[in-house]
Amino acid sequence: MQPICAKQPRVRWVGLWLLLGCGCANVAALQRPNTCGAGNGELALELGEQALFNKDTLQAYPTLGLAGRYGVTDSLDLGGRIGPSGFELQAKFLLDDPKSRYPISLAPSAGLTVLDTGGIALRFYNFSLPVLIGIPLPKGHQVVIAPRLSDALSQISAGSAGGLINVVSAGCSVGVAFHVWHLWLLPELGIQAPVLSTAQRSDVSGGSTFGGARATAQGSFTVIWGG
Repeated sequence: MQPICAKQPRVRWVGLWLLLGCGCANVAALQRPNTCGAGNGELALELGEQALFNKDTLQAYPTLGLAGRYGVTDSLDLGGRIGPSGFELQAKFLLDDPKSRYPISLAPSAGLTVLDTGGIALRFYNFSLPVLIGIPLPKGHQVVIAPRLSDALSQISAGSAGGLINVVSAGCSVGVAFHVWHLWLLPELGIQAPVLSTAQRSDVSGGSTFGGARATAQGSFTVIWGG
């Protein structure tokens, strides 16, 4: 069987999408560890600049996201986001007392982006599990630390041929949430690097390797209303 690139002259363009798809998910928390509280909600505008980099190259691009969350209970929020990883479903589980000065929560998310063009179908799946840790500051402000594990799956199909790239990554972000009026202003810096990369193609054998081609860095500024 011929390789995919012999069947589709656009595969170099598609390969670029695959590379971007493995790195476009957020690597910053973009939220506080505190839940909204039962019956309360919050909206967030997320602005950022992301960069894929290694020792030889740097590729930067802006990001924009909109998110909303609703407090199902005092310790559980459910919500969603439209952003660089497509549409995401989100949850946040507070692990300690809602009134704790040092809140810790788990905030899993799952995102999907679908692209179909010229007989080529692309699917980007992103899964993330950050641990959100809050440290109080004077005047009600808060440091937000968020170590995370992420999994990005990029899948391409062109006729009977296809392939996928799966990248498991680890990273961390640090920010400060400033309480201003009814808003929280959250600037952050985050970085994430591949831990295990797996590639498969229908025409040749695939394999796995530790690490990956490029890491991801992100600077973000989130405006949160409500909660």
